[in-house]
Amino acid sequence: MEWPVILALTLTIPLMLFPAGLAWYMVAGCGYRVLRRGAKKAICSVNADCPPGYTCVDGECNPSA
Repeated sequence: MEWPVILALTLTIPLMLFPAGLAWYMVAGCGYRVLRRGAKKAICSVNADCPPGYTCVDGECNPSA
C-alpha cells in the first residue's frame, strides 16, 4: 500500500469506531438498567409471580432476605 492510503486508514478508522462503540455502550448500559429495575418493580399477587430469589410484598417483587 502507498503511504497516503495507510495514513487515510489510520485517521478514519478510529473516527468510525468511536461512535459505534459509544452507541453500543449506551445500549448495553440502558438495557442493564432496565433489566435491573424491572425485577424490583414487578407487580405480583403471590410469590409465584416473582422471579427466583424474590418474594411478593405489598404487590411488588422484592429480593428475598
